[in-house]
Amino acid sequence: MTDISQFRLLLRIDSAVRAVCPIDGVAIIDRTAHTVRIDHAADATPAQRAAAHAALLAFDWRDRRPRSLEAIIADLDNWLGPGVNIPRLTQLVELLVARAAQNSPTLLQEHGIPIPGDEPDV
Repeated sequence: MTDISQFRLLLRIDSAVRAVCPIDGVAIIDRTAHTVRIDHAADATPAQRAAAHAALLAFDWRDRRPRSLEAIIADLDNWLGPGVNIPRLTQLVELLVARAAQNSPTLLQEHGIPIPGDEPDV
């Protein structure tokens, strides 16, 4: 993880905790284990401290930065490899359809795209 990504993550954690509890700050101890030290403000109540810990438990550690279309295309080019790789392209489309089905099944239905697992038995 780059220093900028680590800093962005730290700011997101700080904001999530600070929204429910007065704190002096937070520190990421182990990103992989999702271990964070919370430096509670002296006036933080036990309920606020519990809310801070609940906010950490609910925290989404995934990177949510929007990516540029150029970066996505470059990643796809690297992933597919040289030439037209039909099996990899098919796998990519299946992954995209599965993700879309999780996020918005009605969108797929509106466009006549079958939802994985909903195909009729033949």
